[in-house]
Amino acid sequence: MCRSFRSKCKFAKGKIRKAKWSTIQRHHTWPTHQENSRKFVECRGNVPGSVVSADSAPPKEFFHSILRDIRKGNATRKINNSQKHKCGTNCVSEGMKLRFQRWLMSCKLFAIARDESLGRLFMRIRGVSRNTGLTMKSHFLGMALDAGSDSKSIAEASKALITRACSRFVDPPGETKVECNRILRPQLQHVQDNTKVISVDAASNEILGSEMLRKPSLLEPGGLSAWMPGLVDGQIIRDASHSAKKTYTRPYAASKKLKHTMLLFSRGKRCLPQLIQHSRAHRLTFSKKIKQRPNSSKIRVTNFRAAKHRPEGFGKPLSRSTLFFKPMLAAGVDIGLQNSGNTVGKAVVDWFREIHSEGQVRCLLAGMMADASDESLRFTRLVEPEARDAASSAGEVTTFVNRIDHWFLHKQCLSRFGYTRWMIQTFK
Repeated sequence: MCRSFRSKCKFAKGKIRKAKWSTIQRHHTWPTHQENSRKFVECRGNVPGSVVSADSAPPKEFFHSILRDIRKGNATRKINNSQKHKCGTNCVSEGMKLRFQRWLMSCKLFAIARDESLGRLFMRIRGVSRNTGLTMKSHFLGMALDAGSDSKSIAEASKALITRACSRFVDPPGETKVECNRILRPQLQHVQDNTKVISVDAASNEILGSEMLRKPSLLEPGGLSAWMPGLVDGQIIRDASHSAKKTYTRPYAASKKLKHTMLLFSRGKRCLPQLIQHSRAHRLTFSKKIKQRPNSSKIRVTNFRAAKHRPEGFGKPLSRSTLFFKPMLAAGVDIGLQNSGNTVGKAVVDWFREIHSEGQVRCLLAGMMADASDESLRFTRLVEPEARDAASSAGEVTTFVNRIDHWFLHKQCLSRFGYTRWMIQTFK
C-alpha cells in the first residue's frame, strides 16, 4: 500500500516479506503508513491518480471467488499457481483461524475427539460456552498426514495439531527462510488447562498416546509437568463401536480345541479364509465357486469378512465358512493347484491336512462356535449404542445367557436351524 502511494518511508521499495515481524509492527505505527491506510480505506482500495499495484489489497470479489472454491471442495492453491492466489487463500484461512481462536477463548470446557488410521490423524474439538445457556459447538481441529501409528507419534502429532490451531501465520506461501509462525500462548494454555475429555478408539496405541498427554513420565522420561494438565482429573473415553468388541475377545482361549478351530476357520495367518480375504485373485476364485451353486443368483458374497479389526471379525468367517463350506473347499483346491510349489500352495496343503485330521468333528465344532458367535454379536449390538438405557443391561445379559443355555446345554443347536444344523446337513 505504501509503495502504491509512492511514499518515501521504509518498505516503499523492496520486498516486505523479508522483514522481521517486529520491524513490520513498527512500520504500522508510523504516521505516513497510517495516513496511507486512511486514504486507502476512503478510496475503497483505489489510489487516486494511479494504478493499484500488485502489493495492494485485492477487492472483495477476489476473496469471494476463493470462498466459492472452498465451498465446492476445490484445492484453491492448485487451481491457480500464481503467488497472488496463494496469498489470497492463506489470508482467507487466517481469517477463519482468527474466528476459531476467538471462539476458543469464549469457551469454558473442551472435549477432543481423535481417530487414527494408516498414519493419518484426525481431530475435532467441542467446546462449552461460558454463558448460562451452556451452548456447545464443534469445530475441526486439524489433520496430520504420515503422523505414524505408534503411541509416541500419536501423542506428538496431537500436540502439534493443537499448537498449530493456536498459532498464526503457519507456513505462509513464499516463506522459506523467515520463521513467521506465532504461537498464541494464552489460547494454547487455555485449551491445555480446560480440556477434560478426550475420546479415542479402543486401540492400545490410541489409549497410551492419550495417557502420554497427561502423564509426563510416559512422554518424556523425567518429565515433571503434564502437557495437558486438564486431563489429569478428566476422562479418556473409548469408542463404543470398538470397545464393545472387547466383550467377546478371545473366548476361544478357554480350550485348546476351540483355539485350534478358530485358527483354522478364522484367525490363523495361513488359514484358507484369511488367504482368500487378503487376495483379490483368490476372492474372485471363491466368488466363482459360489455362483456355480444352484439358486445362487442373489448371493453377492465375495470374501469371508475376516478383517481382524472389525467387531464381526470373529463370527463372520466362522459363519461363512459353514454356509459356503463346499465352495470354500473347491476354491481351496484351485488355489492350491495354481500356487503349487510356493508358500501359498504349501499353506493350502497344510490347511487341508489339518481339516482332514479330525474331519467331521472339527467342522461340527466350527458350526457350534459360529452359532455362539452369532449370539454374542447380537448381544454386542444391543449394548453398543451410547443412548441405550443402562437399567436394561441386566435383562439383556439374562436373555443372552438363557439363549446360550437353550442352544447348547439343551442341545437345540442339533435340531433347530442354525450353523450347526447346516453343517450336519452338509455332511449328510
